[in-house]
Amino acid sequence: MVSAWWAIGCFGKNSSQPVACHNAPVAKRKDENDVGFSRRLLVLRTVRLMLLLAISTLIVASVWAYRVVHFDPDHINYHDEGQLDARRDLKNDKLIIKLTGMGFQAEVIYKEILEKDYGIELDRVASCEVEAALGDYVDGYNEVMSEVIDKRFGKDILEKSLVLAEQKLDAQIRAVTERPGKALIPYHRPFSLDAAVGPF
Repeated sequence: MVSAWWAIGCFGKNSSQPVACHNAPVAKRKDENDVGFSRRLLVLRTVRLMLLLAISTLIVASVWAYRVVHFDPDHINYHDEGQLDARRDLKNDKLIIKLTGMGFQAEVIYKEILEKDYGIELDRVASCEVEAALGDYVDGYNEVMSEVIDKRFGKDILEKSLVLAEQKLDAQIRAVTERPGKALIPYHRPFSLDAAVGPF
């Protein structure tokens, strides 16, 4: 019944020519907004893919750089190598303490005390940035040397010498800041070791 009424509405009762039919289904046209949305979606996916590729490249580069820096084809035990070199120096009557890390203000005085009073050489081999291999080497070297030095001059002689160096540095600083006839001013220790322990 509904189909019959629809046919009458589209063709008329007595005519085979089609007329305007408001109830007939109309094909949907592609909206311009849908095209814009598709383009934005494509751009978003492209940016996301590029971001993932950049992150992956960064991770691969980091791993590669780490392996290059820490590459050790001979698989050397640097701790043991340090101990061997220390024993070799001891056979040659050499007492050496290797130093790494940031320099300290009393380092020059500390070095003078060790050399003059005990014949111990203070050898700085690195500053702040120390590679793992060098750190292991220095640890092994100083372990052997420290044991021999403690047996020869007494336990904790290195630490006691460092305390003495700090005391001498403080005395030099007070001698400058508390000179007669001059007003006392706050004294800030300089970063330069030479400025801290230079001639007064």
